[in-house]
Amino acid sequence: FADQGALREILTAFNNLRVQLVDSLNQLTADEA
Repeated sequence: FADQGALREILTAFNNLRVQLVDSLNQLTADEA
């Protein structure tokens, strides 16, 4: 792979997206409840 720094940034970006997605789903569920 490229280098450790690039891999770390990619993993961080994916993790942030996953957190935002979970928050959005939780918000939708809360609105329906």
